[in-house]
Amino acid sequence: MSKPKRQAAEPPSQQAPRVEWQTVVIPKLVRCESRSFLTKGQYLHVSDFVCQLVGFGSRRYDPTLRIAPIEEFWELKEKGSVLGRINLRLYFAYLSDRNEVVILHAYKKEDDGATPKYVLIRVRNRLRMYLSGELSDDATRLEYNGDDSWCP
Repeated sequence: MSKPKRQAAEPPSQQAPRVEWQTVVIPKLVRCESRSFLTKGQYLHVSDFVCQLVGFGSRRYDPTLRIAPIEEFWELKEKGSVLGRINLRLYFAYLSDRNEVVILHAYKKEDDGATPKYVLIRVRNRLRMYLSGELSDDATRLEYNGDDSWCP
């Protein structure tokens, strides 16, 4: 008997966000994880993409970003260019009640096929840890107020 397919997360509303500020949270654990397989230049390149996620809730981000729903989460895909042969996946959650994007896992994809089950389990566990406050220490917070001014 086959399992029922899980419904993909609904994309954020096309309307303006409920609050003025949007925040991207990058826990220290994820920063260290990505630095383990990215050079400094590659890390800075990826940081530019992550900064654009401040507009995710209001759909104000570069349309060339490859973002797809995966179960109740989102996946940012990037490869080539400065990354060379690295096929990078960043998994994140959009918490509409907090107006936050939380980066939960950086993954260097090396095999063809669907996202491995253990990656989704890790992402789910990290979201639970973040919501309980365990990943909040030393997290980087990027905030944007909608008028091209940044507040690190």
